[in-house]
Amino acid sequence: MLADNYIHRPEVSEIENLCSYEMTMLYEKEIKSFKQINKNDEEENVDETNSRTNKQNHKFKETHPGTKFSYLKRLKLPVIPQVSLPHGKLCPLEELELNSECPTRDVTEKRELYAKMALLMFHPFRELEDLKNNGSYWKTFSKQLKNYIEGNGTTFWRKGFEILQNIQDRLTMDKHLQRARDPISLVTTNEKPDDEKTTRKRSNDDTNVMDILQLALQNKE
Repeated sequence: MLADNYIHRPEVSEIENLCSYEMTMLYEKEIKSFKQINKNDEEENVDETNSRTNKQNHKFKETHPGTKFSYLKRLKLPVIPQVSLPHGKLCPLEELELNSECPTRDVTEKRELYAKMALLMFHPFRELEDLKNNGSYWKTFSKQLKNYIEGNGTTFWRKGFEILQNIQDRLTMDKHLQRARDPISLVTTNEKPDDEKTTRKRSNDDTNVMDILQLALQNKE
């Protein structure tokens, strides 16, 4: 599983500090040949072949379920990972009530879930506890975002903030995108409702979704 590949990733500097998204972009699991599996000669071990492959291959940690028959191999070209999230796991920003200093319990849970999903994708970790600040995913995420806004160093992958914003933009577009007009409607005349202006105003207000970078203003230590 991809989760095993990341959690038990090789303990080398070039991989240790990668988030799961970036590691998926740059590396893939490679299955050893039967010759490599059956032969105990050190010459066949992945570590020994590193010198012959410009250190593109690395052994998983011994705790990896497939460490005996697989290893991590660097891709020749980066790929774009496909993110598939169950409904509600990364909710729209407006549901987080970012202007509220005393959010309800439901909103607090949404904030924690949003932060957890973001950190799992874009923050290095080995265990879930690595992603928490005083037991909170939201505090970790908010602190990292504040550092990003202020130009300070972050352990959260900086490109990850842009990807989160792209996800938010897509959610907003899907919510407000109008369906293509039916051909019949082109030749049909309908009366306009009296409250047209009110409806238009409400629709325009709904599209004013907060940018993720404004989250930094809500950081509370």
